[in-house]
Amino acid sequence: MRDIKFRGKRVDNGEFVYGYYVESKARHEGWEETGYWFSIYVDISDFEEPDHYQVIPETVGQYTGLPDMISTDIFEHDYMDSEEGLLEVFFIDGRFILMYADTGTYRCELNEANKILSVCGNKFSNPELLTQ
Repeated sequence: MRDIKFRGKRVDNGEFVYGYYVESKARHEGWEETGYWFSIYVDISDFEEPDHYQVIPETVGQYTGLPDMISTDIFEHDYMDSEEGLLEVFFIDGRFILMYADTGTYRCELNEANKILSVCGNKFSNPELLTQ
């Protein structure tokens, strides 16, 4: 069984936080008013005082359950460098795939390529990789 975990960029400081994703209408004191609250719970074993952070919804990505060729965890919207160009990880129709980051054209299933490619950044922290 694969780990189910997510990452998202925190609203308060822009850093990634990793854990369990929750979307709710519950309001947390001090959080930005957005209608819905998108949060990552780092530890859900203590529901009385959970360690959670409000995250920017567009930056949330699921862990693929696969490592790259150097054992780095791969998440949705990670970039992987190939000889053919920059690839981005997507979750579409129940599967993780790689698409060319510049054109959005399908390249292959992630589980066909994760052993020969490595993560070189992601869409949210490294947008400059698209222009290289």
